[in-house]
Amino acid sequence: MLRERANAGRAFTVEDERKLLEAISRSPSPALYPFFILSLDAGLRPSETRALRRRDLNLVWRAGTVAGGEIVGGRSKTDAGMGRVVPLTSRACAALSLWLGRFPDAEPDQFVFPFHHVGIAGNGRKPWLWGVVTCPMRQWSYKRAFDTARRLAGVECRFYDARHSFITRLAENAAVSEESISQLAGHVSPRMLARYAHIRAEARRAAITALECSIVGSGSAQRPAVVAAGRTA
Repeated sequence: MLRERANAGRAFTVEDERKLLEAISRSPSPALYPFFILSLDAGLRPSETRALRRRDLNLVWRAGTVAGGEIVGGRSKTDAGMGRVVPLTSRACAALSLWLGRFPDAEPDQFVFPFHHVGIAGNGRKPWLWGVVTCPMRQWSYKRAFDTARRLAGVECRFYDARHSFITRLAENAAVSEESISQLAGHVSPRMLARYAHIRAEARRAAITALECSIVGSGSAQRPAVVAAGRTA
């Protein structure tokens, strides 16, 4: 197994995410958007996404698009990441529909993100793929495109912050158990779990503060009437 990352990074704000996705959607690299979404919406590490094979995707296709499904983790940095099952969001389904549609004859053992070159063709300057081979996409294949999109978006971040955003949002949701977070994220580092436990504690304190404000605002915090000896005080 590869060594797990010690520094978690930061979570995207709503505005940062909007800017990044807008810039990424304009990237000449067709792979960047689905590759990024699998970190943001499924918590996959880049190394895990590059190692994904078609057999690792349990997809439901309807009318030529992915209507639902899940990812079964393969190669991972941690033992907990191996074989973990992550349901796909509707946004991830849409992104995969467009990407996988480029490889209609792909076999189960082929990589979801194979190594390829990108060319620009036609008056519309649309990107097209060529030189597709059976090995997985290289690290620099997505890093260069992401760095360009990040600069255009004006957002200081790392690609790994997409995964951190995924886990942080789970941790901020009181309805999601710590066990579910570990199963979805696939990490077991005590340091990382402690960091996300702190986020959960902050979310709980914020929830109580909001509850107190609502109680005071509704007037229900006023002293209740006291009934004694048949009289109302």
